[in-house]
Amino acid sequence: MIRCLRILLSIIAVVIALGLNLSKVQAGEYRHHQAHEHGVAHMNVAVEGNHLYIEFVSPAANIVGFEHHPRTQEQKAAVQKAIETLKADKKLFVLPPDAEGQLAKATVVTDIVDDSGNESEAEHTHEHGEAHEKARKDKNHSKEEHDADEHEHERHSEFTADYRFVLKKPEKLNGQRVRIPGYLLPLEISGSKVTEFLLVPYIGACIHVPPPPPNQIVHVNVGQKGGYNSRKLYEPVWVTGVISAKSMVMDLYLADGSAGINIGYAMQANHIEPYTQKTLY
Repeated sequence: MIRCLRILLSIIAVVIALGLNLSKVQAGEYRHHQAHEHGVAHMNVAVEGNHLYIEFVSPAANIVGFEHHPRTQEQKAAVQKAIETLKADKKLFVLPPDAEGQLAKATVVTDIVDDSGNESEAEHTHEHGEAHEKARKDKNHSKEEHDADEHEHERHSEFTADYRFVLKKPEKLNGQRVRIPGYLLPLEISGSKVTEFLLVPYIGACIHVPPPPPNQIVHVNVGQKGGYNSRKLYEPVWVTGVISAKSMVMDLYLADGSAGINIGYAMQANHIEPYTQKTLY
């Protein structure tokens, strides 16, 4: 159902640091803004007290394959199934058992169908209008049809899902063993193998200013024997290990000058492999 999603890598880092397992979505390239972009979805995560909040926003095309109003029964069924799937929180998120979390509320909305009610109301008004209004409508039918087609082609529809979990032990979200993708920026190399690196959300991060914010950078120490034989700078990889929220500042020489890079997470990796989409599931 949820296909070809490349979730914002920086947010994936935050989500997995909280111990969540996104089993139905993919991760991909970070964007500097949350513009409507097919193939890219966004996720916002926050913990306040014993509440965990997750917001998921995606273009409708990623979910159902189109963004116009559903025209056929098959398309209407696809929209309904997408809503039901996004409400199935237990299939989307798995919290650490020790956190003792329970879903308190899940809300899914989409504007792919919202405007259809307005269109029906407009049609209803025309049908009950004066005779000359009907004649005018018939006269301009071809033009309206053409304009409607253009509007449908240009429209952008989205799905937005909001989840609120109540946690008895929110501190247990930290220090989880996770598997997370990102781009590898080497810091220490022994022979031909990388032993320490930054996992960053997009190519060019941390060698140009401004760097990503700290919640989008993971400092990784390689636990596997001999380090990782990286094939190139900013190689996309999957990293498996224990991740923890840990603030630090690291001085790096950038292409635009040197700067202190604020880092929000630390990870001890025990397995690294080249990134491929097929290894996600």
